[in-house]
Amino acid sequence: MLIGRASGSSEADVAAEAALQKRIFQATRSGSGWDEITAEARGLAMAKLEALPAEQRQAIGDLRTYADRVIAGQLVMARSPWFKFFIDYDPATDLARVHCPVLALFGEKDLQVPAESNRKAFVEALARGGNRNVKVEVLPGAYLAHVHGVPAAKAS
Repeated sequence: MLIGRASGSSEADVAAEAALQKRIFQATRSGSGWDEITAEARGLAMAKLEALPAEQRQAIGDLRTYADRVIAGQLVMARSPWFKFFIDYDPATDLARVHCPVLALFGEKDLQVPAESNRKAFVEALARGGNRNVKVEVLPGAYLAHVHGVPAAKAS
């Protein structure tokens, strides 16, 4: 939602995209509902594309073909075993088993992994495992999306 807002999406668009994302997560877990999701995603994409200035629409070419290609690429990932694992993975369990010194860096302006809420969850998970040799920094003005390649927060 933060990324949508930062890109200038309206609150209604952000809400519609969040609702679609929730349904994608449900379909990923259940393996069903993909036709409805594809249709809904196409509708959202077409509305955004049709709202573009004429010059941009012309540069894209056939809007439906473009939308279908983009949606197909996104849904391939959402249907993958990796994505199914990712949306239900809670790194707190693994973090509680880390007992070596830890340096974690978060970007103050990161929209994918918001610094404050993820910093707190990261530190709490390490503390539950008894790790007190932890240094966490939030880098002012920085955009960082991952802590050593593992997202610091569980996907919702």
